[in-house]
Amino acid sequence: MLRPVDVMRARTAEITGTDLSRRLDVPPANDALGRLATTFNDLLGRLDAATRRQRRFVADAAHELRSPLSTLHTRLEVAHRHPESARWQTLAPDLTSRTIVPEPGWSSCCRWKIRRACPEDLPTATPRGGS
Repeated sequence: MLRPVDVMRARTAEITGTDLSRRLDVPPANDALGRLATTFNDLLGRLDAATRRQRRFVADAAHELRSPLSTLHTRLEVAHRHPESARWQTLAPDLTSRTIVPEPGWSSCCRWKIRRACPEDLPTATPRGGS
């Protein structure tokens, strides 16, 4: 009598976090076992959707971080290539104040928020030998 439950348990155990699209076979009879399989499948659907949302969020966050970091890199590269036009005394504090701000109430491991540097704040370089 418990064999169908054991089969369902074994199939459920085979489903991993890397493949939440799998579902259990729902028996044709509308009994407790069928309702349990349907409930498990609904749960797997919710877990799959939540995992997809989390992956999208992480991908979006990574993309959003690349933009300010690219801006920082560009400003430092321009300053390095054109040291005569760089304001070295103010460059680091300026970059820091425009990009990293403490967030009150955040735990110490996630205390910093990256803020976009405005493109108009990029240093302008005078071409070498030019005006």
